[in-house]
Amino acid sequence: MTPLKCPNPNCPFLFDPSLVPPGAVLACPRCALRFTLPPAHQSAPAQAASSDLAFSNAAPSRPAPKARNGEPPQESEEDEEEAPPRSISLKAIVLACILVLILGGSALFYFVNRAWERNKPKGGSTEVAAAELGLSFKKPDPNTGWEINDGLRDAFSAKLFGYQRIGRPDGWIVADARKYDYVVRPTDLKERMNEQLAKNFSEIPPNLEGQPATLLGQSATKYSFRGLHKESNAVCLGEVTTLAMNTVGVWVYCYAPEQDYAGLEEAFQTARSGLRKIPKAGGDAAPRFDKTFRSKSGLFTITDSEGVWAERKDPKTQDESAELWLRGTKAGRKEGASTADLVVAVLDDGADVQAHILKQMNQDPKPTVETVTTDPTGDPPASGELKPISEVTRLKLRYPGADPSAHKLIAFSSASSSGKTVVAYAQSNLKELEYWEQRMMQIVGSLKAGK
Repeated sequence: MTPLKCPNPNCPFLFDPSLVPPGAVLACPRCALRFTLPPAHQSAPAQAASSDLAFSNAAPSRPAPKARNGEPPQESEEDEEEAPPRSISLKAIVLACILVLILGGSALFYFVNRAWERNKPKGGSTEVAAAELGLSFKKPDPNTGWEINDGLRDAFSAKLFGYQRIGRPDGWIVADARKYDYVVRPTDLKERMNEQLAKNFSEIPPNLEGQPATLLGQSATKYSFRGLHKESNAVCLGEVTTLAMNTVGVWVYCYAPEQDYAGLEEAFQTARSGLRKIPKAGGDAAPRFDKTFRSKSGLFTITDSEGVWAERKDPKTQDESAELWLRGTKAGRKEGASTADLVVAVLDDGADVQAHILKQMNQDPKPTVETVTTDPTGDPPASGELKPISEVTRLKLRYPGADPSAHKLIAFSSASSSGKTVVAYAQSNLKELEYWEQRMMQIVGSLKAGK
C-alpha cells in the first residue's frame, strides 16, 4: 500500500496504512499531531490534507445558535471576543496639532494685519489724509518727543489723532474734526468742546471764555482750562483751539500736569504743525437751507436761512390772532435739547404791537420789561452778517421770584399788509442767547408783506 504522509505539512513522517485499520486515531511520532485514518476507499494522500480530517488537537466546535420565533440567531456573551482598548493614534495627534497651529496663526495674522491697516501710512508716507474733512496730518517722529496713543483719541471721540509725550514731562494732544450738514457755528464748536472736557475732566468752569487765535492759517478761538483729570486724578492745565471751516469743525486739545504745562508750549506747537488743510472731497460748497413760509391769506412771507425752524400745527394755541407757528431746534440736535418759538399774528391796522406781545407773555406776577439796545451775542446768520428787512426790537422779560429758566428774550418786527398789521415775534430762554439771539433776529427781520 502507498505510505500515508503525516497531515502536518511541515512534518515528513510516513505511515504504513496496512498496520492500522481505517478510522483509527493515529499520533505522529515525530510532530505529535493526532488524526483519524480515513476509510480505505478514499485516496489517503489526497484526503490527508483535506478539510474532512478531524484533528484531535483542534478546538471542539460549538453548535450554531438556533433562531427563536423567526428572529435572527443571537450570539452569546461567550461568543463575543473582547475588543482591544482604543487608543489615540499618533496620526490623529499630529493632525490636531497642525489644526491648532493653523487656527492660531490665522488669528494672529488677522489682528496684526488689522493693526497695520489702521496705522499704516497713506501712499507709503507718514502722512494720513482725511479728504472727506479737508485735512491731513503727519504721524509724529519719535525724535520730536511724541508717540501715537489711540486710547487717548478714543477718550475724546476724536477722528484725527491722539499723541502723548515720551518720557518726562508728561503731555497730551488730541485733534478732532467732524463734518456737519450745515455751516458750523461757534456754538456748535463750543458745545462739543464742553462735552469732551466734561467727559475727561472734573471741576471745569461752566462757561469758558474764548480768545482769538490762529489754526491752519485761519481765524480760530482758543479756550484755556484747569481741571482734574478723571483717569489719573492729576490737576491739569490745558487749552482747546476751535476752528470752523465752512461745514467742518476742528478741535485741538492740549494739556499737561499743572506744574509742567508752561514748559511744553513749543512741544505742543511741534505736534500741531503736522496738521494741515487739503482740498476736501466733494468740494467745499456750503449747503443752503433758505426756506420761505407763506401765510394762507397771502399777507406775509418769512424766511429761515439755516433750516432750524419747522412749522407746528394749531398756531392759535399760541396766539388767538396767529396764522403761523414755528419751532426752532438746534441744528443737528433732537428736539428738546434747546428750542425757541416764533409766531406770526395778523392784527388790526394801527394795533399796538408791543402791547399785544406782552399780553401773550404775561404771567403772575407780571414780568419786568427791558428794551435791549446792545449788539447781539452769539452766532451770526448763515450769510455771515445780520441784514433784517424789517426793523427788529428786542425785549428782556424777567419774572420776579421765578426760576431763571423762565426769563425770556423777545425779538419782534412788524409790517403793514392790505390794511392789516402783521407781527412776527420769537422767544427763547435768556441762557440760550448765544445760540438763539441772532437766529431769532434773522427770521423775524425777514418778515415781508405779501400783498
